[in-house]
Amino acid sequence: MDISISTIVTTSITGSLLLLFVCIVMGSGKVISKIGPGFAVLIWLMASVRMLFPIEWGYTHSFYFEKVFTTIREFFICEIFKGEQSIAVWQICLAAWILVTVFLGFYKIKDYKRSMRLFRVLPEIPRKCLNAVWEEDFIKQYPEIQELKFVKFNHTVSPFLAGLRQPVIVMPDRKFTDQELRCVVGHEVLHYRNHDIFWKIFTEALCTIFWWNPVFLFMKKRLFHMIEIKNDRKLTEAMTVKEKSEYLDCLLGIVKDSCGNSFTGTAGFSKTDKKILRQRVELIVSPGKINRGCQIVTGIVVAVLLFLSTAVVFEPTYPNYEIPNMGLGLNEETGFLVENGDVYDIYLLGVHIGTTYEGEDMHPYRTLNKYETLEEAMEKEKQKYENYKEYESKLHIGSN
Repeated sequence: MDISISTIVTTSITGSLLLLFVCIVMGSGKVISKIGPGFAVLIWLMASVRMLFPIEWGYTHSFYFEKVFTTIREFFICEIFKGEQSIAVWQICLAAWILVTVFLGFYKIKDYKRSMRLFRVLPEIPRKCLNAVWEEDFIKQYPEIQELKFVKFNHTVSPFLAGLRQPVIVMPDRKFTDQELRCVVGHEVLHYRNHDIFWKIFTEALCTIFWWNPVFLFMKKRLFHMIEIKNDRKLTEAMTVKEKSEYLDCLLGIVKDSCGNSFTGTAGFSKTDKKILRQRVELIVSPGKINRGCQIVTGIVVAVLLFLSTAVVFEPTYPNYEIPNMGLGLNEETGFLVENGDVYDIYLLGVHIGTTYEGEDMHPYRTLNKYETLEEAMEKEKQKYENYKEYESKLHIGSN
């Protein structure tokens, strides 16, 4: 498994296109109703993880592009500062990528810890104020509620679950009817049951690593939206028309009275985005029936696209070394490499034509056989030269 500038660029292009395709297709209410929001979340996560592995696998096939990718490679390997310790563009880009990622990571971790400290000192809501959710039938349906703590936040936020460890449900300082309370708490308990905060933090981590890729910001918004739809569907699937109407009234009322929340590591009951809210309402009213066939087809299509994204790597074309007046190109049939200290000597039909270094510089020659000595190479490569008898008078076998 190799990693190079070509594999990183290829993965960025194919992975982003795959993720964008998934985001656009899964953004359709009709598609969501057929495959289910939970399955859509799984597909999104699979496509996102692809970006973490910019590797050339054993089955990967190279496609060569003379202009675009050659220009990209030449840009990245261009040396800006020359001297005893030269610095190439790719090294500067890598350093910037790491530094910004570390900065954003520390900032988000600090913000998360600050939020958790705030939530843990908020006043706890007594059970007598939440009688509706401590009734036996509700506890039987959502037993996880006994593991959660309820706190009151004196701001106009929508209710939300906060924290990976010792999670709390943060409630705004407003009155809820018994039915509204059951809807709100049921929704947040589902976030807890499904480990949604973990997946949200994982998505935030991906966005932090790929801060330079706008597709991840688009993906994050879609994914968080899908998590809310998933819980809406689960919560309302057994509700009557009247109960669904009450749930929608609760949802719209909270949106009207709150400004949402921007705390890291939380899962909220509602969002104020009008397009997102409209789709949530439509899927609550008409959720549709999940079609197993559609799930299988969607899974196969995404799996094939994931495989194809790992099966190709876009490569630049490299200089086609030739022996004067012979017109023979360098490839695995005509050339080989010989170790020479920290470098490798390049031979074309036994003629020394240059040197290369380990790493990115050797990438054009990775298909050539490597030998420890020239004598070993000449012995094992001898058969190849039998195919080029007509050039024998022009070859200087073993010369440097």
